[in-house]
Amino acid sequence: MFERFTEDAREVVVEAQRIGRERGERAIDEEHLLLALLVIGQPLGGALLTTGGLTAAAVRERMDRSDEQLLATLGVDVEVVRARMVRTFGEAAVRRLGRHRRGGHIPFTSAAKTLLERSLREALARKDRHIGPEHIVLAMFRRGGRVAADLREAGITRSQVEVEVDRVRRAA
Repeated sequence: MFERFTEDAREVVVEAQRIGRERGERAIDEEHLLLALLVIGQPLGGALLTTGGLTAAAVRERMDRSDEQLLATLGVDVEVVRARMVRTFGEAAVRRLGRHRRGGHIPFTSAAKTLLERSLREALARKDRHIGPEHIVLAMFRRGGRVAADLREAGITRSQVEVEVDRVRRAA
């Protein structure tokens, strides 16, 4: 499928990988692809999103909410859990458990894979021969979930994106 990706769409995938490595992530999710679109800011990808007011800083901020904060809302004290783990398994085992992959390819989550597969469907539905960043954006709406909710929250609709894609293509 990746052979059908345009250079710009491949750049989005590579940027998502870079962001994941930089953040020490174990997997690339849809949010990494959204952030990559915003960071790169191509006219038929990220620029469509920024017109609705969505920013890379806002997406990064949400992604930066630590697991510790999320667990605290459930009443879980991470330091207490960590101390128990150290007592049970030892410090070295806990350090190995927390180690993140720093280099190489980071796998995509099933949700991110589905998003990229749906971008192919978006291209086929528009009778396009290649998959571009705009198809990834359109697929985000079809996929639903957190990313689609973020887009809607920023006031971005699928129909707005479709209109803008058509406008940019006519102008080119």
